[in-house]
Amino acid sequence: MGGATLLEELFIMGDLHDKLFLKGMDQARIRGGPVIDGHLFPYLKSLIMGYSDKITVLLSFSSMRCFEQLEKLHIFEYNNLNEIVSQEESESSGEKIIFPALKSLILTNLPKLKAFFQSPYNLDCPSLQSVEISGCPNMDVFSRGFCSTPKLEDCSIRI
Repeated sequence: MGGATLLEELFIMGDLHDKLFLKGMDQARIRGGPVIDGHLFPYLKSLIMGYSDKITVLLSFSSMRCFEQLEKLHIFEYNNLNEIVSQEESESSGEKIIFPALKSLILTNLPKLKAFFQSPYNLDCPSLQSVEISGCPNMDVFSRGFCSTPKLEDCSIRI
């Protein structure tokens, strides 16, 4: 098993983000395709990412099954981010996104963000306790499908 598969926390900021994930990648993929592949980090519990002008989509739909242990997802200061989870790969019917362990979701200062996930599939977050969304003026919907968050205690939305 490689070292990256045992990684539990990933904190990526600005230029470091570019060096870790974007070096040698096609600029079209950087701007239009998912950057983080969950298959590389199956034990990831915390993903905190900030400060990028290049990224438009962070996560692929197909890799969502690999984020079973993710507890904290904090995304901030991505000036061109349109969605967190790519809708392009979500073609089969009956699919849904499941974040079984996610407890905290913070989305801050994402001026072009339209939705967390734009496809009509359900979003299931059985452990989610806290959601904070601020500085996302173009976000018209969180998800186009049904959202299940039975443990949600704190939800703060500020445009």
